[in-house]
Amino acid sequence: MAFEDGASSGEETFPLGVDPLDLVARGVRESYTTDEIAGWLALLGEGVLSPAPNPPLRLDALRWTPGEARTLGDLSIPRPLGSFIAEEVASGRADLAEATRAVFLGLSFGVLATPRFQVGDPLA
Repeated sequence: MAFEDGASSGEETFPLGVDPLDLVARGVRESYTTDEIAGWLALLGEGVLSPAPNPPLRLDALRWTPGEARTLGDLSIPRPLGSFIAEEVASGRADLAEATRAVFLGLSFGVLATPRFQVGDPLA
């Protein structure tokens, strides 16, 4: 599962007055459980997680929760995905829900990268 900025459904639309990426992030926060997101991320294994080399947007372009923002800000050097999430939670900088959601949204929005995930490829 991924969300692509600029993709069009081909249906007639009207402006909502809301940033579509914020709307997607809110939908993920409200619609998916931590277990669902963790299950999708588990499909990626212990691949190295890193900041994307040429992200399509800046991290501060979205309204992250405090824990999501800390998690994303803590990834300054490549780290194994699962280990990174576990360390974030163990440090108390984010709870499991925020850390997994931050990684999932970061990958989906193209601000994070890992070899087994390409924006637009379904996870399951």
